[in-house]
Amino acid sequence: MISGYVDLDNATRKVWFRPQDVLTSPVYDGAASAPGGKMGASFAHRSSTLSQHFISPGMPRMDRQVRTLSDEDLADALSWMRGDGLVRPQWYLDQPRRQPLVLEGHVNGRLASIILRPGVRAIDDERGVLDRVLPIGVRGTELAVVTDASEHFRAAYERKRNATLVGLACAMGRSELAYQYMREMRRRGYTFGAMFAKDALDIRITPDGRHLELAVANNAGFLAFEPAPEDRPTRLEVGPPPTGRYSAAEEAAHRRNRVGRPPYPRPGTERRGPLPRGRDLLPRARTALLEFHPTSSRRPVEPPAEEHELQTIPEEAAEPESALDRAREERPQLDGGIDGAAIRAKIKELVSDPDVDERVDLAFSDENLAKKFQQGVEGLHIEDLGEGRGRGPRVVLDLVELSEPNAALPGTGDVTTSGSRAQVLHDTSSSRAKVGTDSFSFRVPAVFVLVGGRVSGAAHQRDSGARSKAQRTSKVEITETGVPATNARHQARYRISVLRPGLRSKDAGDDVLVDLGLKWPNRRELALEGGPRMGNPESIEHVEFSGTGGIYRAVQDKLGKDFRPNDEAEQDFRTVLDRLGDEGEDLLSGRTLRKTFDFGGKPVDVLLSVAEVKPRRVTTSAAKVTRTEAVTGEVSTSEAITYKRGGGAEVGGGDVSGLTGLAIGPHGEQARTTKHSGSSAASHEHETAETYEGPLDRHLADLVFLVDVARDGVPSGSPTKVEATAASRLEPRTAARHGWSSSATTDQDPTDQDHEQPVVPESARRAPDRVDATFQLPAATVDALVGPVLHELAVRGHVQPRELPRVAQRMRRFVREHARAIARGDGARFPLSAQYGAAPDVFFHGTMHLDRATASADARGGTIGGKLGSAHERATAKNEGRHTSAGIMGIGYSDIFWPASRG
Repeated sequence: MISGYVDLDNATRKVWFRPQDVLTSPVYDGAASAPGGKMGASFAHRSSTLSQHFISPGMPRMDRQVRTLSDEDLADALSWMRGDGLVRPQWYLDQPRRQPLVLEGHVNGRLASIILRPGVRAIDDERGVLDRVLPIGVRGTELAVVTDASEHFRAAYERKRNATLVGLACAMGRSELAYQYMREMRRRGYTFGAMFAKDALDIRITPDGRHLELAVANNAGFLAFEPAPEDRPTRLEVGPPPTGRYSAAEEAAHRRNRVGRPPYPRPGTERRGPLPRGRDLLPRARTALLEFHPTSSRRPVEPPAEEHELQTIPEEAAEPESALDRAREERPQLDGGIDGAAIRAKIKELVSDPDVDERVDLAFSDENLAKKFQQGVEGLHIEDLGEGRGRGPRVVLDLVELSEPNAALPGTGDVTTSGSRAQVLHDTSSSRAKVGTDSFSFRVPAVFVLVGGRVSGAAHQRDSGARSKAQRTSKVEITETGVPATNARHQARYRISVLRPGLRSKDAGDDVLVDLGLKWPNRRELALEGGPRMGNPESIEHVEFSGTGGIYRAVQDKLGKDFRPNDEAEQDFRTVLDRLGDEGEDLLSGRTLRKTFDFGGKPVDVLLSVAEVKPRRVTTSAAKVTRTEAVTGEVSTSEAITYKRGGGAEVGGGDVSGLTGLAIGPHGEQARTTKHSGSSAASHEHETAETYEGPLDRHLADLVFLVDVARDGVPSGSPTKVEATAASRLEPRTAARHGWSSSATTDQDPTDQDHEQPVVPESARRAPDRVDATFQLPAATVDALVGPVLHELAVRGHVQPRELPRVAQRMRRFVREHARAIARGDGARFPLSAQYGAAPDVFFHGTMHLDRATASADARGGTIGGKLGSAHERATAKNEGRHTSAGIMGIGYSDIFWPASRG
């Protein structure tokens, strides 16, 4: 039995059904030399002319793709009939004159829509057997199970085992649906490549009935998956963007030439699900086919919805939240830990290496499973059991399913959230040594006697060193005490994947069920008129992102290969994702996060930005917020001088005349050493801490991460979209002043709140000198400082245009972190020349007009404290040593030269 969702009585319900009970139809190959062969399966349950045509007489040749502009669909593009608008699709270029494998159906955003065969009913969790047939929404994993259970698809696969799978469904390649589908198909042994539309998919049959023309709206193209190699049949790899899209230059040229009305009428087309043209939105409304005759030129209209048809679902209820989705968003705490005995046993079985059993017990102990529970929710609980870079095995623990709460009981709990960021401002050191104290040696040879000696202390050794370092750290900690919570038991399905690097080894995987308890916080939800609203991100205290696992896999797909075990760059990347909330203000402000990692020894830039932010709900609770910022520095010097005194002698006798070249005799040496050393270190620390206690709002919003990689500074140009959520924490009054929906209530008029309040001149004059003073530059001020500098650097050619985003990110952060030095007039130097040799350093200076100071409207309620500390340490030392040696020595010559006279 597998599960899905239905829309029943204005509510979304979970139902259960058997995969073999799903209604499927064969898609016949009408272009084959021997008609009647199957080339795919159709799950389309709404009547349409083309769906019937695919069954009889069959699918015409799928060899035509029409290119669209970013605001066009198939009918728009055909009405302009551009000379370069008709191209061969990628599957036809890969396998000329061969039909692809076809999967036809309806997609509802992140759910595929199917229907059961007549006479079969689904089972509702609450009502038992349903009394009527309803469309069922399923995820990609369940769609793959249904596909594998279809006799029509299996027959087509046997006939076209090496063909590319083409999904005739709207926007299946824009969400996780395609990835879920392909991962499950790989697990079931299907190795074909696949292509899925990334926007609305329109199709039509040419008037002669011999060809099928299709187009992806808005120049979005297809998401392509590479065929799995024979040695790794479960490998899932995203390939390069297929052909069939206009380049930016081509689109710009066509837009300039698109003047007036189209020269041809819009032909009739059929859409695999309606999407707003010209808008970049995930499809969440119901999908419907347009009724028309394939050769008709009239514009199609949408048929009325039938009784059994899946009705339009509001956006917030388009896909019901599973317990796993809620765990990503709400971050519940474990109640009682995790019993990981079954997980460890299964890992040992899959690894099949007794030498690493002890490491398995340590890496996946109950304590580590509880500590990394949230990483497992994101599919990022990764442990490398091998030693050395590139050596496996690697074990990935992914929580793929979480049952609904069972035995739920009310209670309370404490919730702690924290984030930190540390930056080394500079760390430089130098050292040198002058003149050695090695002994001066001499020898006086004779015919049968060799006399030698050593003299120590001819010179003294001097050593010196200096080091300077400074570091800035910031930390925020949010503590919610006594939050109402629901304590519930769950059954969690963990998927274990064992990856072994190498050509001859294969991957392994299996699922394990584990019982665990969770504490779900029940914060008070605000009833906001007009819905939640988001404002200026500057007022955010802290952000928690979900979807980091999707970012990780998107980067891996972009690189085209799996990350190597024990790769330090990959570990740094996971650390960045784990602390992505520290970058929340920049990301939600529209800035692009750019980080460089040496994956496989080659530098790669990972680009991350946020789009399509949609607020969902606002909750509030009592909390304590502590924000701490500290700057520490140390300057140290050291110096040492070593004296060495003494000497030694040696006498040897033997035949050194050239016959044997050997001498032997006694030797002795005595030396004394004295080392005088001294060091001094001066350190300083400045720490400020702000504490707020009171109500704290939590804004939950849906968003999309745009993930891309850049090699040699050049992005791929086709970022991957990853659906995620952001939970922003804000102090209510500050949030209200910055345009957010807020739980704050006040008797003051809003205009009075924003009115500038004068302060006592004496207080303003002393404020910058206080130990607990904090300096913050608004985003507008930062942009006013950084913008002209970047423009000047670009105009003068000091920085290449492709490097400007990287410089802008670093410079903005530098200005914010040096707000105190800039505002007080001390100045701050941005070392641009250290990154780009031909570029100058940039100096920032400011002047504070204290006579015009006003009370800041953004001042958080609570307490502010600070401390200033300095220390100086000086140390001296004297070390003495004595060395004595005596013994028998022997000397041999390999080449003897003695002056001699002739005669």
